[in-house]
Amino acid sequence: MRIITLICLVAISATLSAAELPKPQEVRIQPASDEGKRAMKGFKLADGLSVDLVAAEPLLANPVAFDIDEKGNFYVVESFRLHKGVTDIRQHMNWLDEELASQSVEDMRKMFHRHKVKGLTDYSDRVRLLVDTNDDGVLDKATVFADGFNDEVDGLAAGVLPRDGKVWFTNIPHLWLLEDADIDGVAEKRKSVASGFGVRVGFLGHDLHGLRIGPD
Repeated sequence: MRIITLICLVAISATLSAAELPKPQEVRIQPASDEGKRAMKGFKLADGLSVDLVAAEPLLANPVAFDIDEKGNFYVVESFRLHKGVTDIRQHMNWLDEELASQSVEDMRKMFHRHKVKGLTDYSDRVRLLVDTNDDGVLDKATVFADGFNDEVDGLAAGVLPRDGKVWFTNIPHLWLLEDADIDGVAEKRKSVASGFGVRVGFLGHDLHGLRIGPD
């Protein structure tokens, strides 16, 4: 009975926090440059291989993960919460005893409140959709597929997997299911299909990623 109650509380908390989150701040994306092409000149390729620049700023920024759907569209995870909402326990060793005692995401939230941590909701990680509209092998259209992942306890977004019109996205404490019903490049539907990951601050970047389709 205690386990069932805990799962219900987690689900309710996730729903309420998503509805009440403040709008994240705008982020600055670098303008287009030749940095990518200059870096490519230094690549050493095996015989028969070639390399081409598919996308760069300003179509995307701070990419940490990406995946490609069956139509050739790229879903890119962009991270903006590094040291701007997501921290590392090594920077707060005075929290260590409390952090080790944390047994749930809500325990961690209460710890942040006790220490009056500011800026936890200022920025959101997000999913960017990149599309090649003229089939020339270069991505030329970008939309913010999903953002607003700036709860106090949200970690760094770190994984994405599109399949058959659905997109799974990992951002501690949730595994999200995102859907773009009207195919306008923006996910109107989002559902937390699993929650409760990341009950401690831990080492930065040791998060939830590596999504794969299983044999079942």
